[in-house]
Amino acid sequence: MKSIIILLFILISFALNAQVMFTVSGKIQQLSYSEGGMEIDPSELNPLPLGNTDLYVVQYLGIKEKSIIVTQISSDENGNYKVKLPPGNYGFVQDKSEIHRGTFLPQGDNYGKNLDLNDDFGYQDYWELNTLQPFQVDSTDISNINITHYSVSICYTCP
Repeated sequence: MKSIIILLFILISFALNAQVMFTVSGKIQQLSYSEGGMEIDPSELNPLPLGNTDLYVVQYLGIKEKSIIVTQISSDENGNYKVKLPPGNYGFVQDKSEIHRGTFLPQGDNYGKNLDLNDDFGYQDYWELNTLQPFQVDSTDISNINITHYSVSICYTCP
């Protein structure tokens, strides 16, 4: 009888410590285009799948706290990914070195953003989620959490 009570106690302890996990899925995609001169064809503004891409999922702990790597994901050839996460706020980074306080998106490169009259070219390289940033996992599975890499060149003096 004593061993049954101990076994029951152990099972209850494991059950209480088990963390509920929810499936998060979506696409990793890319949008790349050049602005300036000719009008952009609307079909060029549709993101394309970014297949076989690795990102880290980070738990966002607030603007003053350093985010924590939870796991790494890889997209399939169509840009799809799927991951199981416990409740919390999350984002993505490309590299572990990108993690700082308040990080929830990969760092990008921008130049030519603050232009003076002599600048005629700019470039923006950034990532964006299609949802409130960072995204929240709470009580259900979530689909369509898409992250898009934008690579945009801009010619300010092109006719």
